[in-house]
Amino acid sequence: SILMIDVGQGDAFLISFPDGKKALIDAGNATPEFDYGKRTIIPLLEYLNIKKLDYVFISHIDADHYKGIYSLIEKDLCKNIYFPEPDTTIQKEMDFNQYLINKKQKYSYYKSIALNEGNAKIYFLKSSKIINFDSNNRSGIVKICYGSSSALFTGDAEFESESKLITKYKTFLDSDILKIGHHGSKKGTGLPFLNWVSPKYSLISSGKFNSYGHPSDEVIGNLKLANSIILRTDKEGAVLLESDGTKFKIIN
Repeated sequence: SILMIDVGQGDAFLISFPDGKKALIDAGNATPEFDYGKRTIIPLLEYLNIKKLDYVFISHIDADHYKGIYSLIEKDLCKNIYFPEPDTTIQKEMDFNQYLINKKQKYSYYKSIALNEGNAKIYFLKSSKIINFDSNNRSGIVKICYGSSSALFTGDAEFESESKLITKYKTFLDSDILKIGHHGSKKGTGLPFLNWVSPKYSLISSGKFNSYGHPSDEVIGNLKLANSIILRTDKEGAVLLESDGTKFKIIN
């Protein structure tokens, strides 16, 4: 199952595998006013009686994707954290890496491998050597497959990253679920990429009345052209989808 958690203008997805293991993809933001890790994700894990997250996949080191994870690390809720190899010229990326070392938190960088989780599989999609890409386009791309069903999570990937992924992966991009890149920014989710992914469901995690105008009219138009069912946290709140290994369905 895939639970798109409503963390306002940010990302957080809770994955439950058939063997009972759990993964979190991103953890929302944390500000002095509101910490989504402490106030939303930890209470959710307690409610679901989840004592430990087997995997945490941080797409990239932007506040609305990773800052909520600090509260979870402080509570020792994360077995292993995956994130992009830090850019040594970006202080916040180096600081996060150093924080994990100080906390003796187990971590790994994304690389082109696959993890077996019961009868499901987790793939890390890395495009060819990324040079001069901003942190959005360096987002870790995760594809999860279970039977003939699959979901693709793209962090804040935009056109540049999409182009690289098309060149390298082509038909492997085809997925039932697409987590729309960068909350539906007009800088991504192009028709060429959608033609390869052809998602039945498109998940958009964005805050109500956010100042960025996410999701953009262009992206919504592209998704409609692709005949994809659009699910949005700013309209629906949390969204739960479940697969039987053949297809996904929305759980009310």
